[in-house]
Amino acid sequence: MRGLSRRSFLQGTAAAGASLLITGTRASGKIVGANNRLRIAVAGVKVVPSDAGIVPVAVVVNLTGVAGTASTYLELYPGSDPSRPAASDLNPVARDVIANLAIVGVSTTSVNEGSVFLYNNVGDINAILDVAGWFQ
Repeated sequence: MRGLSRRSFLQGTAAAGASLLITGTRASGKIVGANNRLRIAVAGVKVVPSDAGIVPVAVVVNLTGVAGTASTYLELYPGSDPSRPAASDLNPVARDVIANLAIVGVSTTSVNEGSVFLYNNVGDINAILDVAGWFQ
């Protein structure tokens, strides 16, 4: 990835050092409820670009599920996609704190441009999304 450290790999960019917090539902008060999705803007947040022609096509994120009320699964998918994917990105059990690295497409259309959706299947859960890099 071509990044802040200037290492080239695949026309992407790595966030140097520790990953950068995009959102945390505890701080924002946006708990993700059962069978619900949360739109998260990633382009233009922290180091992820949002200028015309530079909106990333995908982001590398660390998704953390925190203290859910039930065993569930979480899915990340582009903010312009009306249908959810057929696979999960994280499978936390009740009251667990667990994380997983994922690559997710970013909406590049005018519908929710620069965003992703986070879907929770069962119960209520807090989530943390840190960006580790992006692809253009």
